[in-house]
Amino acid sequence: MAQGTTDCFEQRLKSCIQARKTALNRRKLAVNRQCFFGDTLVQGKGKMADFEEFTKAIRKRLYQGAKEYGSRSFERPPAELLSEIEEELLDVCGWSYILWARLRDIEARFSNIEKRLKT
Repeated sequence: MAQGTTDCFEQRLKSCIQARKTALNRRKLAVNRQCFFGDTLVQGKGKMADFEEFTKAIRKRLYQGAKEYGSRSFERPPAELLSEIEEELLDVCGWSYILWARLRDIEARFSNIEKRLKT
């Protein structure tokens, strides 16, 4: 991949990350460093530390994509990007179903073992 392409991607990524950090800092100030996640009130870092780990994983994936595809993703028409997102969401749903089915099977097996142990 050309150095210019990498530099362009890194510049865009850094700009997005900085904007996100600024938004997060404003939010932290607005809620006095307390964040709500569902019904759980988390003081200080807690879940925000998890979110930072999550964004690191996203950053890693973006860099992997940049190495493989360059900055072409930023030049693709929005309709193509929506199509990609739809495909990815269908994959996530499919994998979620597979995991759900496997967990139900494990739960049923465990339940059967418990029943045998009790008798």
